[in-house]
Amino acid sequence: MRIVVLAMILAMLVDCARPPQVDLAAAERAIREADVQFSKPAGARDLEGFKKFLAADATTLRPDAPVIHGRDAFAERWVPLLTNPELKIRWEPLEARVMAVIGREQGDLRARIK
Repeated sequence: MRIVVLAMILAMLVDCARPPQVDLAAAERAIREADVQFSKPAGARDLEGFKKFLAADATTLRPDAPVIHGRDAFAERWVPLLTNPELKIRWEPLEARVMAVIGREQGDLRARIK
């Protein structure tokens, strides 16, 4: 009986130790689609829609500015861009990659002044 119980515990531990199976192509498509959706509120100058895509604990690091923490502070940095009627902003994903459980995306940001 002990051997059966130990074998079951060992089987559960081995199963839990395996990384989750991820459909990499589907995850990459989801990242690209999320980026397309993220571009829409920026193009429409919709600050509240833009904020919905930001994590509550978002942080940004720029070499020429102080560190910004939090969704509201991050969005506040974008207010001058999103409220400028002369500026048109859009971006589109160029490449998305998923490695195990981490994904990244590279895109093309375009800003145009009328």
